[in-house]
Amino acid sequence: MPYKQLWVVCRAMHELLDSLIEILNQIDRIYLMPALGILPLFAFPASPLLMLIGYYYGPVYGMIVAMIGIAINDTLAYWVARSFLRGPLLRLLERRKIKVPAVPDEDEIRVIALLRITPGTPLFLQSYLLGLAKVSYWRYILVSVPIQALHAAGFVVFAGAIFEGSVGMIVFAVFLLIAIVIIFRMVHSHHKARAVASKTTT
Repeated sequence: MPYKQLWVVCRAMHELLDSLIEILNQIDRIYLMPALGILPLFAFPASPLLMLIGYYYGPVYGMIVAMIGIAINDTLAYWVARSFLRGPLLRLLERRKIKVPAVPDEDEIRVIALLRITPGTPLFLQSYLLGLAKVSYWRYILVSVPIQALHAAGFVVFAGAIFEGSVGMIVFAVFLLIAIVIIFRMVHSHHKARAVASKTTT
């Protein structure tokens, strides 16, 4: 790439970054917690919101705000799935060939945990499926929020470290995210293998 074109690209990226920072500075952080509680109900990704929370609140207070927002979102999704919208949600999932699991009481904790660590399953879909399955609300919250907080911690710490310019915290956050993903995948694969093995032996 000629130097002139490279300069144009770098200048455009710099202007884009300046515009992003300006937009961020215009956002009132008081809206971030309710945004995290409500927007993921409509399939909005939680990751950008978690990063904004990390930017505005820092790692420690950011995690507190994030956990409250996650708990609000989980609660709303659960009761939406248990409300008069249960029928439309079930029909929508059936059209997409997604089955709602039947969960015995003694398996609720295990099923909730496994669904929360299942790779590639969107947050809103996890919550709606568990609500539609009619698992215990308190088990649902007490298992879901800590698992989701582990995932959120990487984004919150990463964003806070970037905007504070802390290289050490950036590296830590990246390794934290990678470690969480690897651990979740290993646990999920282990339980999946055990399930297959139990079926073949019966």
